[in-house]
Amino acid sequence: MTTRVLVTIPAPVPALDGSVEAVYGPIGSAPDAEALLVGPTDRVDGAVLDSMPSLSVVAVAGAGTDAVDQDAISARGITLVSAPEATVVPTAELTVCLILMVSRGVPAAVAELDDQTWPGWAFDHVVGRGVAGLTLGLVGYGRIARRVADMAAALGMTVLHHRRTPSEEPGFRAALPDLLAASDVVSIHVPRTPETVNLIGTREIALMPRGSVLVNTSRGGIVDEDALLRALASGHLSGAGVDVFVAEPGIPSRLLGVPNLVVTPHIGSATAQARAGMAEEAAAHLLAALDERRGRFR
Repeated sequence: MTTRVLVTIPAPVPALDGSVEAVYGPIGSAPDAEALLVGPTDRVDGAVLDSMPSLSVVAVAGAGTDAVDQDAISARGITLVSAPEATVVPTAELTVCLILMVSRGVPAAVAELDDQTWPGWAFDHVVGRGVAGLTLGLVGYGRIARRVADMAAALGMTVLHHRRTPSEEPGFRAALPDLLAASDVVSIHVPRTPETVNLIGTREIALMPRGSVLVNTSRGGIVDEDALLRALASGHLSGAGVDVFVAEPGIPSRLLGVPNLVVTPHIGSATAQARAGMAEEAAAHLLAALDERRGRFR
């Protein structure tokens, strides 16, 4: 009998063709499915799992599994897989994009064109800061941070990094305060966990040099949004770039229209190549997990 896989993402997944019977639709449309392939924001909780008694594998087409109740998954002996590789390049690209936009003052310059207030070229007008020669501090040093490090180094930046695990790699800083104090630009690359909520708050931002830049393309809630706004208003931070928020999609109005804050609507992985890759990678891991379970329980 052919294995049924419920796919909730709004795109075909060629990697499943010929291997399983793929059923495309919302959660609940194939209660007899043995596997489930969902998008990163699809909520998979105990009620969903109970409604699919044959379920043995859940695959998330994305790097994060925030929307999946992992305790419920473990309690039922279900295998959980994701797609961490496909999001690396696009998220790193957006991170560097935000660093450049904020450092060069692009939003303020574009605003003058929109408002029709640009006075024309002037030697001392809308002068940003180049990134070559600056120090970039990476909080977290996983796949995405490492790709950002490569890109930043190519732009002439000195790269430091901090992570919980001690490292012999060049640029490692064991203490987060040391990294913050030494960095002209700080970029966040840790998952959201109880330990990382508000990891960067008023005290941490105060450690950064005056006029520095903060970028977060990881998860909302790691940077205290109110502390960020205060630092921007005071000029302690010259600018910031944020792609993720505490309560999505409800971005607070206080974060919009801030002249030295660039906000984007969680588009870190939003490229055509990444979206296709996320689905394909998740499908490959799903099929491998099904094969492994069949071998284990044969």
